[in-house]
Parts: sequence; structure tokens; C-alpha cells
Amino acid sequence: MSGNRSSLVWAEARVVPATSGDKTLTAAVDEGRFRQDLYFRLNAMTIVLPPLRERLDDLPLLVDHFLRVHCAASSKRTRTLSDEAQEALQRYAWPGNVRELSHVLERAIVLSDGPRIDLTDLPAHVAAPTAPATAPDPGKPARFSHLPVWKAVHRATQARRAQAP
Repeated sequence: MSGNRSSLVWAEARVVPATSGDKTLTAAVDEGRFRQDLYFRLNAMTIVLPPLRERLDDLPLLVDHFLRVHCAASSKRTRTLSDEAQEALQRYAWPGNVRELSHVLERAIVLSDGPRIDLTDLPAHVAAPTAPATAPDPGKPARFSHLPVWKAVHRATQARRAQAP
């Protein structure tokens, strides 16, 4: 900004730091991996939020929210889940928590053809009858049919072209 005081804008901000994993910040302070003075500046209020796998009652509300958000972002009509897809989401352990749920639903919206997300629209590791407690190894490339990906890319390109001025 220039030196003109009339161009200055006052802003107030709040910082909401978060940690993940089993260790707490107090353990990190004790181990010397986190500054104690910074811990006391940040620790005005602690909210403990269990992982998604321990609060599956929240799943329907989160699914509804992410379906609306991702459908709106991709200019698609709101999708619903088949009973089989809902059961698969309830069965899965969600090691990636809410972020993983969001990504799974975003992917399903892009790959689904109709108004309903079916079991086949979910990633294999989520749709499996006995879904594992952990996500697939990120070092291994995901196996998928290229046709659904091509169709999704083609549809997204068509939508962008239709929206272009």
C-alpha cells in the first residue's frame, strides 16, 4: 500500500490452530518439538474432536453438506446416495477423517452419471464389503478404469465451455 493513510484498511483476524494424530501439543512441548511460550499463547481454548470413525452419527449430516457444496461447485444438480453407498460410507473407518469423506464424495459426484451416487461411483477401498481400517498406500497408484475418468473430464470441459462468455 502507498503511504496514504486513507488507503489503509483495518482487519481483525482469529487463528484457529489444530493438531492431528494421537500426540497432543503438550507432549510436543515436553519433547522440545514445540515452543512452550507459543503453546501458552495459542492455548486459550481446547476443543477435543474425536475422529470421524468414533462419531458415525455425524456422517449423514456431513454427507448432505458435502453433496450440496460439491454439486454447487461443479454446477451439477444435487446428488443422493443409494442405500448400498450409504451403507459403505457407514462401514468404512475413515482414517482420513472428514477431509477424506469430502474428497470421496467430490470424486463420486464427478464420476456419477445420474442423480444418484451408487456403490460403483465410490473408490474401491471405500465400497468394499469389508472396507479396511486404513486408506490405500499413497505410494501406489490408484487402480481405476480410464473410461469414467475420461467421461468426467469430458463433462467438466463441456460445462466450462457452456459457461464461457
